[in-house]
Amino acid sequence: CPLDLHPRAFGAGRSTRTVVGKVQIILHQVLEKPDYDIYVHRSLAEYLWGWLVDAGLEYEIQVVRD
Repeated sequence: CPLDLHPRAFGAGRSTRTVVGKVQIILHQVLEKPDYDIYVHRSLAEYLWGWLVDAGLEYEIQVVRD
């Protein structure tokens, strides 16, 4: 994701369009925690889900389906 997600640049209640894993998404930071909602076109959802899970393993980041 090419965005600066540091709290000084992007905080709770903010949303924007960006790219993650070559997929266009809408990213919404729900809480300061940080806790994000990701909106993606249905046809790319499975690909992006797998990409996020794989990318998170290295950093022990939990990807949760809500």
